[in-house]
Amino acid sequence: MIKKDNIIRLEIRDIEGKLILSTQSFEFARDFFNIGGKEFIMIKGNKLPEIPKGEPIDAMFYYRNGTRIKVRTGIDVASSQQINFHIGNDYIVMEERRNSYKTYVNIDGIVASFKRGDDIYDFEPPYLKVNIQNINLGGVFISTPYEFAVDDLMSLQLIKEDFILETRVLRIQQDEEGKVLGYGCCFEQVRQSQEEVISRFIFDCQLAEREKAKGRT
Repeated sequence: MIKKDNIIRLEIRDIEGKLILSTQSFEFARDFFNIGGKEFIMIKGNKLPEIPKGEPIDAMFYYRNGTRIKVRTGIDVASSQQINFHIGNDYIVMEERRNSYKTYVNIDGIVASFKRGDDIYDFEPPYLKVNIQNINLGGVFISTPYEFAVDDLMSLQLIKEDFILETRVLRIQQDEEGKVLGYGCCFEQVRQSQEEVISRFIFDCQLAEREKAKGRT
């Protein structure tokens, strides 16, 4: 069976890969719902897609660490209020997305200080503003007029005022003329509670982008 702990999101797609439903609200039902060693998945809500019984689907489970598990199954029951299906041991582990999958954003971050070697540098209030252009569970890409160096370790405030992560510069991206376009950075020593905040933020960004895409079609 797939590991239930640390799953943060479930997607249902048709066998062609088209997204049918993306949700954080689902549950693994109690053991007496299990059939032949298969887990019973239950989704409840309002205005859920009404998928025909027996329709083949791919259930994609997303974990906090970026792992994705895909299970080919079929619908047991689907109404506007509830969707049920079973999953077994036949699943595929997709590529790890922690460090590769990026969500493109355009938000501001704040750097109050950074460490270079043994030296610590503090910025004066309101501190250094940086533009965060993409984010994943492993780090961010930022742009700023300030010139950082590889291995600089900054205290980066992002997402909300009290959310600060130690963030290390891994690479400097330049154009063909040598102009600095930005800095690829990784998060250092991220706690589970902090990963949850990042995961929720990424999910909300992806959801907002889907809604925008619907409005353009």
